[in-house]
Amino acid sequence: MDMSSSLLCSSTFKNTTLINVDFYKADLSYTDFTNANAQTVRFAKTDCSEAIFIKANLENSKLIACSLYLTDFQNANLKNVDISSSSFEETLLKGTTLAGIKGLEEAFIKSINIGTPEEPIILTGKEARKWIQNHSLNIE
Repeated sequence: MDMSSSLLCSSTFKNTTLINVDFYKADLSYTDFTNANAQTVRFAKTDCSEAIFIKANLENSKLIACSLYLTDFQNANLKNVDISSSSFEETLLKGTTLAGIKGLEEAFIKSINIGTPEEPIILTGKEARKWIQNHSLNIE
């Protein structure tokens, strides 16, 4: 399904199957993808600011050049996801599967939160990149 350039901010896709959907240049800020099955989805150049991907399956998806400001990936599956040129700022990654992450060298990592929204543990810069790199090596 082609949803490119769509204005979908504050939408709800909870418990939805979105396999092979194209969200290229879509505005998905504040959108809720909790428990969504979003494998092989293209989120390229998408605004995912403050979007919720708790327990979502994004395996083999493309998060290329995305804004991930305060995006919540707690307990999500990001196995083999491409994050090239994406911007991370206070992005929540607690319990996230990161095995096989691609494009980490090109990603802009300002900060990540490996805690919770209520009790944040913020890592910045090189420390945040190293944490993602170490967790992307874990085969789960």
